[in-house]
Amino acid sequence: MKRKYILLLVAAMAAFGAYAQHEPVDLGLSVDWASCNLGASAPEQYGAYYSWGETATKSVFSWNTYRYGNSDALTKYNKSDGNRTLAPENDAASAAWGGTWRMPTKAECAELLDKCTWTWSNRSGVNGYIVTGPSGNTIFLPASGQREGSEASDVGSWGCYWSATLNHRSILVAESLSFDQGLSSVEVASRIVGQAIRPVCTKNSVEVSLPDPSTYVDLGLSVKWATCNIGAKNPWECGEYYAWGETEEKRPDNYRYYSYGWCNYKFGEKDFILKYTAHDGKVNLEDGDDVASLKLGTPWHMPSVAEFEELIKKCRWTWTTWHSIKGYKVTGPNGNFIFLPTTGAIGVVYDCGKIVGCYIGPDYESFYWTKEKSLNENCAEILYWKKDLSPKISGSYRCYGYPVRPVFK
Repeated sequence: MKRKYILLLVAAMAAFGAYAQHEPVDLGLSVDWASCNLGASAPEQYGAYYSWGETATKSVFSWNTYRYGNSDALTKYNKSDGNRTLAPENDAASAAWGGTWRMPTKAECAELLDKCTWTWSNRSGVNGYIVTGPSGNTIFLPASGQREGSEASDVGSWGCYWSATLNHRSILVAESLSFDQGLSSVEVASRIVGQAIRPVCTKNSVEVSLPDPSTYVDLGLSVKWATCNIGAKNPWECGEYYAWGETEEKRPDNYRYYSYGWCNYKFGEKDFILKYTAHDGKVNLEDGDDVASLKLGTPWHMPSVAEFEELIKKCRWTWTTWHSIKGYKVTGPNGNFIFLPTTGAIGVVYDCGKIVGCYIGPDYESFYWTKEKSLNENCAEILYWKKDLSPKISGSYRCYGYPVRPVFK
């Protein structure tokens, strides 16, 4: 009996170890972070190393062994397909753990850096950072180094962790969370090198779940509407501004086609858009390019034209002021309401070919992205209004920065 009990205890401990590597830690951020690296069974272990976009580890990390070809002829995540975020089947965390586990985006890595306290430490003989979130909970990120060719480098002194985001300027490099004892930042690294992965999952759950009821309003329509814009904490705040199909904010002077992620702009050329064009036939943003889906998880998404038209036609729009911010109180058929603040826009202003400033519209003019491309493939559909013009669907250049008000069914 004693031997049987010991064997059962060992089995239970083994099962717990397998679970622990999948255990989500709520740091008080937009996503939960895994307690261990992919391939590790304890927080102090480095785990497995992967080239960007590969789902199996290997012994040699080079262009000769890279799944997607070489630097001259990449077969995926290239200029032709325009994909900038790993699909689930190419995401090592999704492939290994399933559920809503995945690799973090660049924005989620930046959130970990900006909103947490990082303390260099040594745990069980392993250097790394204790990362303490706003909730007071912690994770440990070991200084995993990286692998190139058949060699490992900087193990114990430098941490290198892949994000799921390709660099928006060069298809040869991807975004990476990097740190040493004195510096933590999001950098870029060649897609072929081997780096560790610390997965993330949908907030407070490893399963898909509906958003917290406090974050949305049921107006009696076909979709529920978020109470706030992406990046806002209150309904009257504008939140963050994005170019259409991009999932990260930029400096104001980068909201132009020279800096647009889906563009290979050359002055005088007509066909410079890389994705969502007549060539690929894509009209609606895919989940990986939909900032609402990416930041909040499914079933959240950016509104369609039809969903905005329903909001216009079936709701009562009342011009008002809330916390000194002008905007519309939009009351649904059931009496519930949301507030849409005036937003202005961010876009580069030229004068005689020179940049003279970045446009932020007056406080009575607003622009909200939909998820749909316009007939003119340089543009996408928006909800637009100004003081003397009722809300309507219009089109705008994709490179400009506008807010997003998410919805879900």
